[in-house]
Amino acid sequence: MNKKLIIFVAALFIILMVGLLVFVSIPYFFSNKEQQRIGQEVLSESNIETPFTLSSLFNIQIPNFAVDTNTVITLSNGKAEGKFFEGKLGGDETPNTNFTLFLDTATTSYAYGNLLDDGVGYATVIIGSYSGGSGYFSHLVVFSKNKDNFKYVTSIELGDRITIRKVNIDNRIISVDFMDRNNLTEDGAYSTRWFRFFEEKLIEINTDEVTALLVAPLNSGEVSQSVAQQLKTKASLDLLRFWSVRSIFQDPQNPRMFYYTSRSGTQGMIATLNTQKDKNYLQDEHPDIPSYTDVVWEEPLADDVEFRGVGFDGNKFVFIKTHIDHSPHPCFSPWLYGDLNYVNIFLSPAKKMIYIPSDFKLQQEKDKMASCEKEL
Repeated sequence: MNKKLIIFVAALFIILMVGLLVFVSIPYFFSNKEQQRIGQEVLSESNIETPFTLSSLFNIQIPNFAVDTNTVITLSNGKAEGKFFEGKLGGDETPNTNFTLFLDTATTSYAYGNLLDDGVGYATVIIGSYSGGSGYFSHLVVFSKNKDNFKYVTSIELGDRITIRKVNIDNRIISVDFMDRNNLTEDGAYSTRWFRFFEEKLIEINTDEVTALLVAPLNSGEVSQSVAQQLKTKASLDLLRFWSVRSIFQDPQNPRMFYYTSRSGTQGMIATLNTQKDKNYLQDEHPDIPSYTDVVWEEPLADDVEFRGVGFDGNKFVFIKTHIDHSPHPCFSPWLYGDLNYVNIFLSPAKKMIYIPSDFKLQQEKDKMASCEKEL
């Protein structure tokens, strides 16, 4: 009898221990599963774009700024060195001059950010070049990111033996603070140059343009694509009620603003329609159009001549002065005219300036013409 009791107690003890072990293990099991789930989430979040590191450009291909920008050279750990032939050395044209290119690794000498609102990351960095003599040149260079890779896009030379203080990107504007030994201010302070990135080129802009570009987004308000189209349709109908209005263009940076060409008596005009002046413009069946318009530029024109709009190139509204009866081919691009002008939409009072399209723009328009003519 005692033997059976002992076996019963032992069995009961084993059952209790197994139960206790299961009870203790359950929280651990679910905790471990939760940790695995969190780990998976962390791994999936790692696909989100990581912060830019300069080492991404240590072994990239760039133009050889030191010798010939039409040739390409590959950096090795942020540097490239070599020799090139300069001048004659006893008739022997073997390389006789050293050159060096290197990435400025100071944390204030590069920036990464948005330049076009196209979802692409852009790195702006300083690359120094030396090719004999005492000259040491600094270049502002732009690289675009595609997935995990960068590629060279464009560059501009900043100067000889300048000291870079800071490179920054703010509201798609690139700024470079530097000290130039050849152009020191009275107190020896740093100067600043500003650039916009447009059609894969760096365009230098002045302080007035910088101020306007920084303020413009605050004034434009957010406008959806559908509302922008409604504004364009209504503004076009409202303006075309005036027979002297020739062409109408919606400002791509501020969809509530329109530029148009017109005529009043002997005066040819470039004018604006600012629909922001009417809070209920889209619902207003009889808007007071004259009170919403301003003349940007005007000049006397012959009776048989008029202004015609061409379009926007960044902050430039481009137009042409042409004969009233001039009717180009349906596929012809007005950007290919040889006597274009523009007004800077951010400057007041405006000045009429000569406009010269970039080679890239000209080729782009020629390609559009060729495509159009094939469809005729």
